[in-house]
Amino acid sequence: MIDNEDIKIVPYSDFNCVNCSQFKEFNCEQELTPIQSRLYYLMIFSQQPRGESESLYGWTARLGLSKSTTYGLFTKRNQNMHLSVAQNIAKATGANALWIQKGVGEPFDSIENQEKTNIKEKLPVSEEQNEMPEMNTDLLTQAFQTLDNALEQTKKVMPPAGRSRFITAVYDSLRTNDGIDLELLKDSIYTLEEALKLKRQVMSPISKTRLILAIYELYSGNVLYKEAIQHTINQLIGSAYEGNR
Repeated sequence: MIDNEDIKIVPYSDFNCVNCSQFKEFNCEQELTPIQSRLYYLMIFSQQPRGESESLYGWTARLGLSKSTTYGLFTKRNQNMHLSVAQNIAKATGANALWIQKGVGEPFDSIENQEKTNIKEKLPVSEEQNEMPEMNTDLLTQAFQTLDNALEQTKKVMPPAGRSRFITAVYDSLRTNDGIDLELLKDSIYTLEEALKLKRQVMSPISKTRLILAIYELYSGNVLYKEAIQHTINQLIGSAYEGNR
């Protein structure tokens, strides 16, 4: 990692992103979004500095960000950030969550605190930090059952997009801080529900939960290849359905 003891801490207002040209993906010809600029600042001045040869996805993974979130911020150039994402980054870097999310205030409470943060001995990244967050399968199954029971009692049908939003909201309201990326979870649920709708198939909540885990892991593995992954997902759905007949 970068030795921050040899780096003079500078206020964000004086930070020049050109200093980040050492990072492979950095494109000096493309103007950074405000969020990207703040994150590049934290790559150098934070509790979790980025190594000179460390990949962008490697660094953001250490902050608790999923690959889909990283892709959205750096490739799709998203202009907004969920508060939960900012809070994860703040917890890892020691920066202020509101500044990370919206650029309000200062990166750190004070330059002195920031300097103390950066001269701390950086411990090696443990294998546990790179492990995927554990999804609460019982809670997810309960969310599916709750929706299915409500729709059955009211004799109504909900489209895949609505189902994915509702189930994700139920899961989020009842979970503890398990580190699951809610946007990625919603995408995974939508993928499954849409495939079941197109094939006119029905699946039990438990089986759905098992497949959601598989889909979530596939999407987490590399969100850049969603189209290629889709074929594998269809096979998973077909296999699970055959087993539930």
